[in-house]
Amino acid sequence: MFLDREATVEKACEWIARAAAAGAQLIVLPETFVPAYPAWVWCCAHAAPGGGAAVRRAGRPVGGGSRPETERLGRAARESGAWVAIGVNERDGERSRTSLYNTLLVFDPGGRLVSRHRKLMPTGGERLVWTPSERADLVVTTRRSGAYPG
Repeated sequence: MFLDREATVEKACEWIARAAAAGAQLIVLPETFVPAYPAWVWCCAHAAPGGGAAVRRAGRPVGGGSRPETERLGRAARESGAWVAIGVNERDGERSRTSLYNTLLVFDPGGRLVSRHRKLMPTGGERLVWTPSERADLVVTTRRSGAYPG
């Protein structure tokens, strides 16, 4: 599913369902799972076809759950009855639409997006692809209260 956003989301939803069927109450998928982590940034970013451009094109604004992929992941969390955390490539839909963030989404068991955290400082070669977060959007999420602004 490399760089195929929709197919990667569907694969994530399948894995969420399988994990929940096995009894998982917290399901965590990798950093920038949707649509890919460009591992080439650590060895050959200068030689990668298009560098981070392919990942940038495949990124999407999250928009507080208003995007089809975000809604689909929320539905999978609701159907599983588990907390789900998943890494996505998020393109800034509010400003330039060209900045790409390494973002962690957290859904509660009801399927509600309770947290969106953009990586504060991409490390080393990651800076060739992702923008550092412009604000500290860290939140503490608890079972009782949902999201608590930090």
